[in-house]
Amino acid sequence: MNTTTFANLTHEMKNVCEYMGRVMKKCNENIGYDVIQSPEQVIDILGLMGDSSDNIPGCPGVGEKTAVKLIADFGG
Repeated sequence: MNTTTFANLTHEMKNVCEYMGRVMKKCNENIGYDVIQSPEQVIDILGLMGDSSDNIPGCPGVGEKTAVKLIADFGG
């Protein structure tokens, strides 16, 4: 891997980390308290409640409130 490739990967990773930080902050603002402590928990919540834009069916009967409560109670 040359220096340019590594620099591009590093830049992309920084963009991803900044994006996930913004997602976590927005989720916590919408929820009203700090449940989400890591990017993995965002993925867990989306997996539980489903995400039609990414074709993730989710668990039947689990919406945003239930998914957030499960993550708050049991972690991610």
